[in-house]
Amino acid sequence: MGKPIAALLLNENATVTIAHSKTVNLSEVVRRADIVVAAVGKPLFVQADWIKEGAVLMDAGYNKGNVGDIDW
Repeated sequence: MGKPIAALLLNENATVTIAHSKTVNLSEVVRRADIVVAAVGKPLFVQADWIKEGAVLMDAGYNKGNVGDIDW
């Protein structure tokens, strides 16, 4: 999910940063983003305090119990 979305955003001249669950200082990387696409496959992995005000969120995660990857 992440790479196809990244390609679509790049085609629209967006600056794209790709990170994963082991990225050093991941919360800081996410905090700088205007658009966050979460496709980690870990329930509630992305924490609400990592997300800056006004950011657009796309939670592509689907986990047991119908829980996404972002902890809203």
